[in-house]
Parts: sequence; C-alpha cells; structure tokens
Amino acid sequence: DAITAEVTGPGGVSVKVNEMVVDFGFFELYGLRPLAGRFFTRAANDAMEANANTPDTVVISESLSRALGYADPAYAVGQSRLWRPPLDMS
Repeated sequence: DAITAEVTGPGGVSVKVNEMVVDFGFFELYGLRPLAGRFFTRAANDAMEANANTPDTVVISESLSRALGYADPAYAVGQSRLWRPPLDMS
C-alpha cells in the first residue's frame, strides 16, 4: 500500500509523493532500468539489515527528481532529502 509523504528538495522545494516500501528485485521484475544510480541490491539490503546506522535508500522517478529541482536525474543520486513523515522501513 502506498503512503503519502512530503519530500523537501534543494532550496526548500516540497513535493507530496506516494511512497511504497519494496525490496531488491522489484523493479527488475517489471523490466525497468534506472536512468541514473542503481536499484536495490541484495548486498545493500544485507548491509542495511546488519547496520542500523545505515541511511535508508530510496528510488525516485524522473518526474520527482525534476519536481525537486534537479535538471538531470543523475544530480539527485547520493543526495539526502527530508521525508515527512519519515520512511517506515519496518
């Protein structure tokens, strides 16, 4: 089920989004390929589970990257964003 959240981008731009918690393999199942960055991997998932201090990772759409003010989706890779409410990864 999707949850509505608000994401704040560079310069304070806020965008309402629907978020959904998925696992590695989800995007590949549908034949999708990332425009920039990467999708979730088993290794990254295992590392996150082993270390509670690992920041949550997200995959955003090209539309959201542009709405947040990024001229190119690649500019959003590796950037920290404020999510309200915070992502619930449990």
